[in-house]
Amino acid sequence: MNLNSVFLKLSILFVLISIVSSGICLGQNTATTPRVTVSNDELTILYINLANPVSVSVDGYLAEQIYISSSEDCELKGGSGSYTIKPTYTRGQSIKFGINVHVISKDKDTVFIEKKIFLLRRIPYATPYFGSKAGGNIGRGELRIVSFISARMESFPFDLKHQVVSFSMLVQPNGGHSKSYDANSNFLTAEMKEALTSVKKGDKLIFMDIQVATLQDGVEITKPRKLDEIFLIVN
Repeated sequence: MNLNSVFLKLSILFVLISIVSSGICLGQNTATTPRVTVSNDELTILYINLANPVSVSVDGYLAEQIYISSSEDCELKGGSGSYTIKPTYTRGQSIKFGINVHVISKDKDTVFIEKKIFLLRRIPYATPYFGSKAGGNIGRGELRIVSFISARMESFPFDLKHQVVSFSMLVQPNGGHSKSYDANSNFLTAEMKEALTSVKKGDKLIFMDIQVATLQDGVEITKPRKLDEIFLIVN
């Protein structure tokens, strides 16, 4: 093997080593703009006053190297790519909400990568129920056993509790005079229960002014809000 051949092979080997070495950068992406992935249960929506879980990843970086910030009014908790964002809202504020994604490079420098935009939404209103009924006809048998008003959401991605704090009940006898009753909890008062024992077929019941607070993990995230009425006809 002559010297020229040996030199050529060594040159090729050096080039290959240089290429491989330049592509290896532990914890740091070599691309000019690393791809950022931000996901939450509601895609591009954040609910106001609710702790929204958000996951963030950046190609080429470890979770420990990622952090996010926001200039918006919010409670931001978490780290290592897993966060909760609880936006607050004031009148006149934009319905768009931005978070800034940063990384810590191998040189300990803070690098801004990208800004992600979400849309803000208010927490939807729950639906009130008297027993199994949100409206329609109700039998006198069910009237005798139901003792409270409840509220819940259908097909909402977060586990929220809805606390009925007060409501009114209007009894409209078929051809008689109406009478209303008030309760300061989700339970029927003794007076309400007594009134329901004397209702007849064709009488109407309206549960109205139903005030409900929404809670997440035991913490109130909405003040009591007025829900739709429950309109029932005794059959």
